[in-house]
Amino acid sequence: MVPKKVKRKLLQPDICHREKEFSDLLEDVSEKIKKVFRANQDYFSVFLTGSGTCAMECIISSCIRKRALCISNGAFGERWHEIATIYNIDVNWLRYEWGEPINVEDVEKILREDKEIDSIIMVYTETSTGMVNPVSEIGRLAKEYDKLFLVDAISALAVDDVNVVRDNIDFCVASSNKGLCSIPGLAIICGKEDSYQKIADIKSRNFYCDLRRYYEYMKRKQTPTTPAVQAFYALDEALNLLINEKVENRIKRLERYSKMIRRELTNLGFELLLKNHFSNGVTSVKIPDTCTYKEIHDYLKNKGFVIYNGKGPLRDKIFQVSVMGEINERTIKKFLRAVRQMKRDLKL
Repeated sequence: MVPKKVKRKLLQPDICHREKEFSDLLEDVSEKIKKVFRANQDYFSVFLTGSGTCAMECIISSCIRKRALCISNGAFGERWHEIATIYNIDVNWLRYEWGEPINVEDVEKILREDKEIDSIIMVYTETSTGMVNPVSEIGRLAKEYDKLFLVDAISALAVDDVNVVRDNIDFCVASSNKGLCSIPGLAIICGKEDSYQKIADIKSRNFYCDLRRYYEYMKRKQTPTTPAVQAFYALDEALNLLINEKVENRIKRLERYSKMIRRELTNLGFELLLKNHFSNGVTSVKIPDTCTYKEIHDYLKNKGFVIYNGKGPLRDKIFQVSVMGEINERTIKKFLRAVRQMKRDLKL
């Protein structure tokens, strides 16, 4: 749920995006978002009007010079590959089963053998399973083998332990909703200043999602096309709330909530999809053989809670519970009471 304070910011007076008022807002948001990425002054952020996938497409089309190593173990790792394929980008695809942990040794073996690779692309938190991937370890390999490191942190930012400096991330993408608790509509890219320079001579493959154009305009505190101005107001307030809470405290709070959900659902007899590498933001739970996803979804929605179905091969086999947004411990306990009642009513 989006906090009421954030929603109220959507009612700010209209301003022209070419005026100083918007430039000031853009600069303010850009400085605040650095704190969430745990970035230093060597990093610079740009914003596109679009979903997180817009940011993914932006860096795929703008940053890969010759050949990329794409590491996937779920729906959004495969989305990286799909986008690259559309742009006819040469990809070495290290593909695992959904929910299978990434083996860092596999990654290093490919980097040793495939000298044509110039970039590594992967997902921090694979939303389709709720698994956190070994970004820190692969970031060390990216630095050792001198590869551009591109990371999807859309479900990880302000949820799991994202740190672009520690993990040697060249470009990290996120969106204004999810862990940031603002409204959807803004795609965010946090990149190293010297990495922007490294891609400066790569031929443009996209007009709207040309990262260099956004970088050049952001240096002038502007955007190349009309932005969703009100979404910036909302994000600014969401960042104020996050910074006031402190990023580390939010991560710990979400971790506590998800541990509570996993513990209680396990005690009730539900089986989790994963054994380890849990996200702090989303938990995947196997659907019992004695009922369907629709029965669980409809029952809980009637109680005021919305769950998500699995994607791809996990569709109708799992349901997902997220603690991102304006949720407190009281809400978690109310949800768990609803699940206990559901278990009795549906005879699970």
